[in-house]
Amino acid sequence: MRRARIALIAGGVLILLLAGWILLTTVKPTRYIGIVEWFAAAIIVHDAIIAPFLFSVGVAMRKAGRRIPLAVLAIIQAGLVVGAMFTIVLVPEILAQRNAHLFETLLPFDYVRNLGVLWMGTLVATALGVVAYFVWRAVRQRTSTSFQSLGEEA
Repeated sequence: MRRARIALIAGGVLILLLAGWILLTTVKPTRYIGIVEWFAAAIIVHDAIIAPFLFSVGVAMRKAGRRIPLAVLAIIQAGLVVGAMFTIVLVPEILAQRNAHLFETLLPFDYVRNLGVLWMGTLVATALGVVAYFVWRAVRQRTSTSFQSLGEEA
C-alpha cells in the first residue's frame, strides 16, 4: 500500500510539473492573471456551492424514510460531482454567448443544450450504476444463501 501511495504521489507531482512547464512555455504571461482568477473562482465555487450541496444531499438521503446503502449514496454523489464539473466548465461559455455576436466563430455551439445533454447522460449513468449495485447485491445474497443451504443439507 505504501508503494502505491508513493507511486501515485510521484505521478501526480510529475503531471503537475509537466502542466507547469506547458503553461510557462505556451501561455503568454499576460494571461496568467486570468488563469489565477479562474482557479480562485473554481475553489470558491467548490467550497461555497458544490461541497455544501453534496453534503446536504448526503444528509437528506440519510434522513430519508428508509436506510440507503453507502454504495448508493456514493454513486449518487459521484454523479452529482460529475454534473457539477460539467456545469462549472460550461456556464462561462453560456454567459459569454451574450456577446457571441462579437465573436461568432469563438462560441459556435449550443452550450445550454449541451449542458442539458451532459446532465441527462450523467443521470442515466448514475441510475444505471445504482441499478447495477442492487443487482450485484441481490446476486451476492442469493449466492451466499445457496451456499449456506448446501451446508445445511450435508
